Amino acid sequence: MALVDSKEASASTVQKEKASTKGNLYWSAMLLSTVLLGLASFICQENVLALGYSIFPRAPSTIVDTGYAKYQGNHSLAFPNNVAFLGIPYAEPPLGERRFRAPLPLNKARVSLESKGKVVDARSYPDFCIQGSTGGEFHCF
Repeated sequence: MALVDSKEASASTVQKEKASTKGNLYWSAMLLSTVLLGLASFICQENVLALGYSIFPRAPSTIVDTGYAKYQGNHSLAFPNNVAFLGIPYAEPPLGERRFRAPLPLNKARVSLESKGKVVDARSYPDFCIQGSTGGEFHCF
C-alpha cells in the first residue's frame, strides 16, 4: 500500500509541475506580448491599440488657416492641449468716417492681401484700443 501511495504522490507531483510550467509559460507569453506592444508604441510614437491613448500625445497645431490668412498661436502652459490666437481681427477698424459707427464686417480680401500668404503672428496682443487719454490706437478691431 505504501508503494501505491508513493506512486500516486509522485504522479500528483508531476501533474502539479506540468500545470505550474504551463501557467508560467502563459504568464511569460503575456509579459512578452505586453513588452513588445509597449515597445511598438514607443517606437511608432502613436496609438498602436487605437484606444485613444498614446505614449506621446500630439500637441495641437499652432497654425490655423482661416481661408484668407494663416495665424500662429501659443500653446497654453496651464492647458497644454489648447492654443491661444490673440488679436485676430473680427471687423473693420473704426477709422475716419467709421469712427463711432457700428463696425463693418471684416474685409477678408484686404486681410489676405496684407498677410501676403505668410503666417501672421497671433501669439501676443496687438496695441490696445484707445481708452480715454491712456494711449492706444484706433485700428483695434
